[in-house]
Amino acid sequence: MDVATTHLAADLDGVASLVALCLLEAPLQLVLPGSMDPTTRRFWAEHREELPRLLPLAQLEERLAEEGAGRLLVADTSDPARIGPIAALIDRFAEVRTFDTHPPAPTDLPREPMPVAGAATSALVLRIAERGITPSQVEAGLFLLGIHVDTGHFTFPGTSDLDHRAAAQCLAWGAPLDYLPRYVPKGYTAHQLALLERIARSREMVEVPGTVVALLALETESYEPDLSVLLEQLRAAEGWPAAILLASSGERIDVIGRSEGRIDVAQVVRPLGGGGHAEAASASLKGMTLHDARALVRQILVEELGRRRVAADVAVRRFHAIPSTSTVREAADLLHQRRINSLPLVKGRSRKIVGLVSRQEVEAALRHGLGDRPVGEISAGPPEWVAPESSLADARERLLSGPKRLVVVGVPPDEVVGILTRGTLFRALEEPALAAPVKAPPPKQVLAMARDGLGDRWPMVEALGRIGGELGLPVHLVGGTVRDLLLGLPVRDVDLVVEGQGPRLAREAARRFGGEVHVHEAFGTASWTGPDGRCLDLASARSEHYEALAALPQVALHAGLRQDLFRRDFTLNAIAISVDPVELGRVHDPFGGLGDLRGGVLRVLHGLSFHDDPTRAFRAARFGARFDFVLAPETRGLLDAARKAGAFDRLSKERIGTELELILGQHEVVQSFRLLRSWGLLQLLHPQFASGRTFLSRLGEARVAHHRAEGYLPDAPLQSDVLWLCVGAAIPRKDREALERLVPGGAARRRRFREGPERAKGAVAALARPKRNAAVARLLERLDVVELLYAQGIAQRSEVEERIGWWLREGRHVRSAVDGRQLLALGVKPGPQVGRALEVALDAARDGADPAAQLAAARRSLGQKRERR
Repeated sequence: MDVATTHLAADLDGVASLVALCLLEAPLQLVLPGSMDPTTRRFWAEHREELPRLLPLAQLEERLAEEGAGRLLVADTSDPARIGPIAALIDRFAEVRTFDTHPPAPTDLPREPMPVAGAATSALVLRIAERGITPSQVEAGLFLLGIHVDTGHFTFPGTSDLDHRAAAQCLAWGAPLDYLPRYVPKGYTAHQLALLERIARSREMVEVPGTVVALLALETESYEPDLSVLLEQLRAAEGWPAAILLASSGERIDVIGRSEGRIDVAQVVRPLGGGGHAEAASASLKGMTLHDARALVRQILVEELGRRRVAADVAVRRFHAIPSTSTVREAADLLHQRRINSLPLVKGRSRKIVGLVSRQEVEAALRHGLGDRPVGEISAGPPEWVAPESSLADARERLLSGPKRLVVVGVPPDEVVGILTRGTLFRALEEPALAAPVKAPPPKQVLAMARDGLGDRWPMVEALGRIGGELGLPVHLVGGTVRDLLLGLPVRDVDLVVEGQGPRLAREAARRFGGEVHVHEAFGTASWTGPDGRCLDLASARSEHYEALAALPQVALHAGLRQDLFRRDFTLNAIAISVDPVELGRVHDPFGGLGDLRGGVLRVLHGLSFHDDPTRAFRAARFGARFDFVLAPETRGLLDAARKAGAFDRLSKERIGTELELILGQHEVVQSFRLLRSWGLLQLLHPQFASGRTFLSRLGEARVAHHRAEGYLPDAPLQSDVLWLCVGAAIPRKDREALERLVPGGAARRRRFREGPERAKGAVAALARPKRNAAVARLLERLDVVELLYAQGIAQRSEVEERIGWWLREGRHVRSAVDGRQLLALGVKPGPQVGRALEVALDAARDGADPAAQLAAARRSLGQKRERR
């Protein structure tokens, strides 16, 4: 019996090639080594009666035993690993031949000579035409579908003129054109668009020499058809040189590769037991999680297509160490402060590494009463060393071969490159999938964003980067600067971190370019004001620890970039852009901030973040409202845990007030306070905030009043000035004095916080009755501009708002045409009556009287007084 088969997960090209072989080499018994993909299965089910019969795989061995094995013909692959269980029967066949247009490989089965083509079906169709064989319309339609799918509708780089000629031949045989939109439509359904969105959001760009590969993942409840088509469309649209999709449906993980041709995706899937050609390849994995599959494919990409990373690439070059003569208690303090598990011991000025202690050893020594003994006495000796060129796998084996948690990278005894801890190494082995699953913009694009966003500040930043590169002091943009650049928002402040001594860099910049430097040595910060008057602040990279709940941090300098980023509040603020010449424009995202930035998520960096600094919750409310971001569920849980632990109760009023000042100054103030209330934090200020909507509505009304006033008041106060009155009004008068330390800015602001709400409320109540302008003025001139705007915000009647508006725009600027000299010239004697007459004249002016009427009113006032005497 002669048998023909094709590859596992047979697609339209594989099955079409199989049917073509049946026409060319009949009689053949067609057998599939596995299932068809859904599109092919649908086509076969709808046209089964007009196509050759398929022998069930379960009956193949029995038939071979009965009839004997003749030829085995294989379509669309030459790789024995891709024909599944049929590969075990190969030795039983008298002859094996494959019909494959994919590039040859050493392990291939015997190949039939085939011309270069994008689809195996194309070569077989032209051979059918040469033989004078005419297929049925259904067969011709299947051939046309196979050609279109495997050439990407003639867009794949491997497409040849032979594919076009074969497709024309199919049409000449009567292939139904409506098969194309029916089975392989070029548009997308809503479901497919949703899949594309999910796939695109999962992307991770893996660097290989000279280019990058997009590594993507998709997890679904059941098998999804047409993923290969969606992947190629996404790859082409994004301009990726190559893309690998891992699609998990629970039972297995399908690995689909597509490429423009420069990267051979078949080379990537071959170690997984898959195959294909440079532009299109696939494999299937079982018994593996999607996370593990992604790590495996990433490793293959690096090993097959690029240089393997070595120990020196990921070593921590700035690390904490302690003299071996220090006490055990001092070592314990440092381990606790820096949240590290191992500590190298050094000796002498050269800081030669002579030992290593772990947290467990130090804690045990403390329990034995050895806290005052030199820590070198409990060290088992120097740590192990690994060569800088050692592979990460070798370093991992060394770390796991014993209890040690740290190895030194370098050449003993004193050429130290850095250290490798277990945590550092394991993160390196998993990066960037866990650390940065979202594609960072390429450096050129990042630089363009920085130039546009920083404007005339960019040349100074770039100059600092160049100088830092020369001095071995890498410089990075960090924090809100990077966040706003990536969000396309205006950059307010330029935050720069220097890996090393920031003041040294500032001084060198001033020496070369001029300007002034102000240094704060204790904090490792400096400001450089250039000759043009522009100023940049530089901070030395630092780490920090907290001695107690809600305490101010203890800062340590001489940290690396990762440590500096780790001390920040949220992952979206823990991203850096290098301005060092060697990696100019590179984005550093060790904690997944890019993904959270894209997903609109606020996530803290560690479990004690809110315990250490509860003010981060207020920043979360500010950022959440400003950017329309939400708290990650686990971050909300950590916030609640810190609140229950009493961390917020330990915050001083001044620290809370500093954060509230920032919230009260932003446009989205109402939403920020709504978040704070939903998190149970406003109630910590005063129980009055726990219920009712009055506070939030008054806050919004006052903000609107202030916003309107900015358009016509040259002396408009800060928005926060006005909104602090809303906060004060929400707190009973008797309790405000105890809380006035919340309000930053001095005694006048605090007095207004205590007394302003009632003063404004009284004026609003009095203005409810119809009044002449003069009477309105008498009521409102006792209030300052802040109280007036608050009053306008809480006014419930339009006429009251209008009266306050008149006073703010015009009334308070009206001056009387009558002065004291005029009255004295009329023979009036100096005295209190002159002041009263001037007030009457001013009232008349406010009511719209002209100068003559104002003078007449003043004279009547004086005449009345004289008559009473």
